[in-house]
Amino acid sequence: MISKWIFSTHRVGVRKSSMKRLFSNARRNHQHVKYFTSMRLYGDKDAKLRSDIRMLGNSLGNIIKNHDTKAFEAVEQLRKYGQEWRREDDGGEKTFENMVDMVSNYDTKKLMMISRAFTHFLSLSNSAENHHRLRRLRRRMMEHDGALSPKNDSCSGAVQRLLYEKQRSVDDVYKSLCSQTVEIVLTAHPTEVNRHTMLQKHQNTKEILEAFDRTDHSPYEIRQLNRQLHSEIANIWETDELRRSKPTPVEEAVGGLNIVENVLWKSVPTFLRKLDVS
Repeated sequence: MISKWIFSTHRVGVRKSSMKRLFSNARRNHQHVKYFTSMRLYGDKDAKLRSDIRMLGNSLGNIIKNHDTKAFEAVEQLRKYGQEWRREDDGGEKTFENMVDMVSNYDTKKLMMISRAFTHFLSLSNSAENHHRLRRLRRRMMEHDGALSPKNDSCSGAVQRLLYEKQRSVDDVYKSLCSQTVEIVLTAHPTEVNRHTMLQKHQNTKEILEAFDRTDHSPYEIRQLNRQLHSEIANIWETDELRRSKPTPVEEAVGGLNIVENVLWKSVPTFLRKLDVS
């Protein structure tokens, strides 16, 4: 919400009252999840996730520092204020006021830089979290003999509930699966801002994180992976995140079909093979 507001403003400066109201809304919306977020992020099961996010954040921070030292220092200070605010039991009123006072003195150019820094950090964190989710899933699959995930809310879990809790026969489940129909609806609209270029760069980042999970790398290979990661994050930082022109109908159609080529073409046959042997 904050980054969207900053991107939309065209004023040279930002009034303190407006910024304070904006941060107040954000604090009110997220105050109740502070404890839950802390518990979720600091469990032992997420140690590798924290390590990945730290590595991505450090690389991004070095790139921003080389680009604009003052912007990097502002981002670091805001990040520290955010950490203090989350740890304080009294609601963090003083820390919150410090954040408002700090940001309200910046012009639009600096706000844009800070907004981009936090936006890219969150996007990289999402890539790390997606990778970590798959990493944990693979670990569970190593302990499970089936082809599909054993989670209760998965397809395999649904089949198990039908067979053992609902007392449905194998033939009934088989016939139901064979009679399932799926209709794919691909939508495209001018408000879509996720560029295919950026999506591919984040996919490349996840592949590099996956390569880091191997334990048999030589020192040279580790250095090469670090260089690749730094280069990919630098490309993300230097790439325009937004579409600057309205796509044509043909471009929208091509964008909509990307999911068929990059996701469905491989995922659907793979899933059906796993379902067939489950």
